[in-house]
Amino acid sequence: NLQNEFELQTVADANTYTSYTASAIQFYDDGNKTMELTGGAINIGAALQTATNVDAINISSGGVQIYGNDQYNFVTVDSDGVTIQADANDKAVISTSGLAIHAGDGSNAVASFGATTYIGLQATEHIKLTGSTLEMKDGSVVMMSLADGNIAMTGKISITSVGTQNV
Repeated sequence: NLQNEFELQTVADANTYTSYTASAIQFYDDGNKTMELTGGAINIGAALQTATNVDAINISSGGVQIYGNDQYNFVTVDSDGVTIQADANDKAVISTSGLAIHAGDGSNAVASFGATTYIGLQATEHIKLTGSTLEMKDGSVVMMSLADGNIAMTGKISITSVGTQNV
């Protein structure tokens, strides 16, 4: 089919040109593809067929990605929500569940804000807040709980003071 083999180029020089095909318009500068328009996507800055390119913007049916200076530094807006990522372990994720903040651990958030709010890594010491309870936890173990005006705790109470003590 002759139509599928058609390509037109407007050329400034051998390395700077625009290519028009049946499926894409591509812009090249100094031999590098700097922009591509297809039926389903717009790539600016690099050909973002994978997340290995930097300093680029990709707009497609999958969402919008804006890449910084490496493949792990980006902002993504898609059907899952919004991710702002400095690297794989340091990011903020906004979804229908709320806001999760990751610092140093890409799998476990250090803070999560939603119907249930967590402050601290849930695998270690953290605080859990719900609509009816405040819990201080060590992993899954509740060390102290405040609910319905009652305080429950495990362990002991140590009070150290200098000077007057009023109880």
